[in-house]
Amino acid sequence: MTVVITPDMLRRISPAANTGIISHLGPALTRSFPAGDIKTELRAAHFLAQAAHESDGFRTLVEYGGASYFSRYDGRRDLGNTQPGDGARYRGRGIFQLTGRANYRTFGGRIGVDLERQPDRASEPDISARTAMAYWFDRGLNGLADRDDLVGVTKRINGGRNGLADRQAKLIRAKAALQGRSGAEAVAEIQERAQAAGTAARRATAGAGGAAAGGSVVVGIPQQSDPAAGSGSVVGAVLVAGLIFGGAVIWLLLRARSKRVEQRELAANAAQGVGE
Repeated sequence: MTVVITPDMLRRISPAANTGIISHLGPALTRSFPAGDIKTELRAAHFLAQAAHESDGFRTLVEYGGASYFSRYDGRRDLGNTQPGDGARYRGRGIFQLTGRANYRTFGGRIGVDLERQPDRASEPDISARTAMAYWFDRGLNGLADRDDLVGVTKRINGGRNGLADRQAKLIRAKAALQGRSGAEAVAEIQERAQAAGTAARRATAGAGGAAAGGSVVVGIPQQSDPAAGSGSVVGAVLVAGLIFGGAVIWLLLRARSKRVEQRELAANAAQGVGE
């Protein structure tokens, strides 16, 4: 199956996309998808969701930052940076922010372009699409996409869960665009998920308060007729109970915080509009 990507599809995924970028990137992705074995709508949707997030909504193919920021990468031998100025010279470029002299050399070799000598070319839409396909294929991301595993794909792209809610929103938009569904339908789904995250945050906060109150009662020192009898077991029980309830409160508070972040990111994405 040939998956065709148009600039309009990319706009629906990221309404604030740079017109100059997506006008060239759409056809470039269509040409490059076979090299990444992206031959289903689900694989394409996961690729596009990650691509949109990593490129700041298809607004740039060059990493943001000034001279002082990139100078921190000078001498990073793990990136192959061995010469003064390599940090800026081999800054993040392309869909997945190709970074470091070694990666420019490796992925340039994969696509038959000397990116080590011509690093600026890594930000060209066609070159960017080709290096992204090589990276996607090398990381074995199609298998995760086939399972619709957004968290798994994100961890291999990002190394963690950074921006997961925004990636989720972009995945919803990408699926809708590829399936021919309206942008309004995608935005409605994102809004529903934002509301659900807000509800989960409130419940977790309330649960933390309840657990803290319950813990203060349960952990109270019980009265004994003989204070000397069983004092060790009483102290041990108190400590165990305190740890249990303290852990429960912390877990619920962390969950509440995570869900609030998720709600904000989803709501911010929905606020971008339908992109049509």
